Amino acid sequence: MDAASDQELSSDGVTKEFFSALKRRINASESLHELFSTRVVDLGSDIALKYSLCMDLDDVFNLQYLRSRLPGIPSPDTLGAFRSGRMTYFFMSRAPGVTLESIWPDLTQSDKLSIQKQLNVIFQTLRAVDPRTLDDGFRLGSFTTGICKDTRRQQRVSDELIQTEAQFNAFLFRAPNRTTPLLIKMLRSSMREDHRMVMTHGDLSPRNIMVTGNRL
Repeated sequence: MDAASDQELSSDGVTKEFFSALKRRINASESLHELFSTRVVDLGSDIALKYSLCMDLDDVFNLQYLRSRLPGIPSPDTLGAFRSGRMTYFFMSRAPGVTLESIWPDLTQSDKLSIQKQLNVIFQTLRAVDPRTLDDGFRLGSFTTGICKDTRRQQRVSDELIQTEAQFNAFLFRAPNRTTPLLIKMLRSSMREDHRMVMTHGDLSPRNIMVTGNRL
């Protein structure tokens, strides 16, 4: 995947010279992870760079917000980010250790249970936050912009703030020509509107969980 285009100036004011230097650094760096249009490389000094066509600055803002509200949740420090064209670049601290995916087959049953318990504590802490106490009020979507995105197959963005499950369900079905009105009405009538809303992780996977021994 190309790290950057040779444009003169990005929308964030990044110069062509900076892009050239960054591209050289990326090409000389160890690749830590690659999936579709997303790549993570090790820049050294405990710094990693993630760049992707599928990421936007909301992801970075949400991580910053989470760290400010729940500093005990293990997550990287945000060191800087910018967007150029369709590509987003995110500089972050690199967690020590290796991915859970790489060592899971070799862990003992005791180690696996220990990691499971640690993850349970993290998610219990995350989901214990009352959304009504958030700085800008409760909304389904980004903590900072309030934008809600449906990324199934292709991305759709909400036109307005979504503050109830009923509004969220309506947004999921608000797509012209996706299916017939009769089928939409039938499916919509079977959907609940009273679930408890919590913070969670949208892409939890062994490939993005770092461990040292049996500790997260």
